[in-house]
Amino acid sequence: MKVLVLGAGSIGQRHAKNLLGLGYEVILYEPIWEAFKKVPHTCYSTLTDSYKSALNHGCDVAFVCSPPNFHVKQAIDCIKKGMHVFIEKPLSHNLAGITNLYRLAKEKKRIIMVACNYRFLNALQHLKKRKIYGCQINYGSYLPNWRKTSYKKGYATKKETGGGVILDAGIHQIDLALWLFGKAHLVKSYAKKQSSLKIETEDYADLILQHDNKTMTITTIHVDYLSKTRHHTIRFIGEKGTTEIEIPADPNMYLEEIKYFFGCIKQKKQPNDDGWRALEIALEARQ
Repeated sequence: MKVLVLGAGSIGQRHAKNLLGLGYEVILYEPIWEAFKKVPHTCYSTLTDSYKSALNHGCDVAFVCSPPNFHVKQAIDCIKKGMHVFIEKPLSHNLAGITNLYRLAKEKKRIIMVACNYRFLNALQHLKKRKIYGCQINYGSYLPNWRKTSYKKGYATKKETGGGVILDAGIHQIDLALWLFGKAHLVKSYAKKQSSLKIETEDYADLILQHDNKTMTITTIHVDYLSKTRHHTIRFIGEKGTTEIEIPADPNMYLEEIKYFFGCIKQKKQPNDDGWRALEIALEARQ
């Protein structure tokens, strides 16, 4: 089976290597010449900088790992070519075109999945079953240390490309909360550029979500680009006590995510993900 990976950034390369390891043929597309020249040979079967060529390679599946402002258009292009589509988070940088994307996928009987890698951490599986009154998710990482290239060149620094800590790191935490506790609405949020980082977007944000479950669980989410030491913790306040865990940067969760996606394709069923709703909450929080 041929798999098209659009975008050779860090997450695109991670998915490409995992796909190769699972035995798939990988067509990797990277349009930026500086990045194209640096893509390791271990990331692809075929490398191209031509979008037209990439779409016409006869691939069965596409992984959209480009900047968020390209996600919807590229996903639609891939579905029109008959591909099932995996879309990295966030689903997009706004809500334009998303209804048409899902309508087209339904018409063409194609599977769409939005990335939700934290759902595949074993450490969280048993906590999902407990009666939880409140949850506190805390994520911080210093942006200049996060990206391999200069942080000023990345999509995360620009509004037009869907950057900012909420759509970048925060949306993963929103999805995690939706998976753990179910449907939710935004109660309150704070988002601001606090630092002297050379970015156009917010680098600090706090969100409060209320879930529509029986216990009306409250989730508070903090994310920032400012913490010099990376940290990612989640604290559960529940009926049987309080538990706090460090969320591991487990590479296996990305592999399990891919296996789940291909399982959905094989079974012809839509994945259980909340990518659309997570985006709606994230965009509301930015307001």
